[in-house]
Amino acid sequence: MLYRFENTKRGRDMKMILGTLIILLTSTSAWASDYPPETLIGYIRDYKLMTFQVFSGGCTKKEDFKLEVNNQRETTYVTLYRLYPDYCKAFIPFGTYVSFTYTELGISNRQQLRVTNPLNPGFIF
Repeated sequence: MLYRFENTKRGRDMKMILGTLIILLTSTSAWASDYPPETLIGYIRDYKLMTFQVFSGGCTKKEDFKLEVNNQRETTYVTLYRLYPDYCKAFIPFGTYVSFTYTELGISNRQQLRVTNPLNPGFIF
């Protein structure tokens, strides 16, 4: 038998809890599938940092990005996603740099890395 919510305070509370639960359960899809991988101008790896060169309109910051790190056998796959677009209109033909430490990536600086983002090293003039 299906519970029937009465028009009482308890019924309204149960409807609110049920509605919140439905929203949470339907919105727990993987965040990475909601955003395409960021197109990179390039990337550099040194002994301390993994640095990505990304397109920017002047307002890009590190907090605008999220990294996905997948460890598979000897190779670690890294994908950079932009969570918040840069709507500024400054002319920055060489983009900007966003750096992450290996600690932030959760890996060792000696691991073999493969960046899965698409590359577009061409400059827009």
